[in-house]
Amino acid sequence: MNHEQPKHPSEREPLIGDHFINHLIAAAPNTEAAERIRDAYDYHGTAMAAFLGLDDINPYGEHIALDFLNCYHGEYARMSDLVDELIEERGWLLALEQVYEEHPELEFLLTFDREGVTDLLEMRYDIVDLGELYVFEK
Repeated sequence: MNHEQPKHPSEREPLIGDHFINHLIAAAPNTEAAERIRDAYDYHGTAMAAFLGLDDINPYGEHIALDFLNCYHGEYARMSDLVDELIEERGWLLALEQVYEEHPELEFLLTFDREGVTDLLEMRYDIVDLGELYVFEK
């Protein structure tokens, strides 16, 4: 198991959020706020940059790390991965398969409205696309 500590920014590859985070740090109202942002970003990386860029988040709040942990749902390569996860978690696929068992003729008629599932996800989550999708509870 790898238990490496987060690397100092000068020791790691640049992240997509570096410029934004550097701007937030430079504009911070005090050194404590700047340090909170730097520490949280060093630990959580691009997901923290995505979080701090949300409209309803105060990047200079005292509890940004805790707020992040309470809101962060995950990181996904594609929206279809998030859609598949919701369908699986809710048991919708199993329910549909049971309908197919009882009524095989419906297998070609009943399918998931993946755009509708995406709409449900966008109502529940803030989804930030920075090459990867970073997903946060609203």
